[in-house]
Amino acid sequence: MLFIAVMQLLVATTISPPPAPPQSGGIRVLKCHVNSPHYNVYQVDPYGRAYAQQGKGTTASITFVNTGHQVATAIDFGLAVQSVLVAEMHNNGKFSPDVPISQTLGISNASLQAKNPRCLALKAKWADGTEWKSPELHTLTPLNH
Repeated sequence: MLFIAVMQLLVATTISPPPAPPQSGGIRVLKCHVNSPHYNVYQVDPYGRAYAQQGKGTTASITFVNTGHQVATAIDFGLAVQSVLVAEMHNNGKFSPDVPISQTLGISNASLQAKNPRCLALKAKWADGTEWKSPELHTLTPLNH
């Protein structure tokens, strides 16, 4: 009788499928550079009329890779100095796994005052609706805190 109960327990445990593994990986920043704003440039056209070309604001050029197993559809990046988050950037799109992606995202001019900032991925939304959050997220203090 004990033999039958043990066999039933073994059959029950081998028939049930193993739980799905959690989404491993995340978003890894490979390079990041904060670009100073380009101010308006005043020029004169061939007819002698003055005009201004509008400059660009402060941006961050980020190269990153999706280290997860599925397409990411939204990614939040942060610019941090020590443990203080000084700027955040949001990016929507389709970011395939294992493909280096370079993008330039707008940030506030106040982040130019930061000494030695570092870029990091804060969180990502996967195509199936689940989310990945950086293990560092809970250690950062928001700038407006």
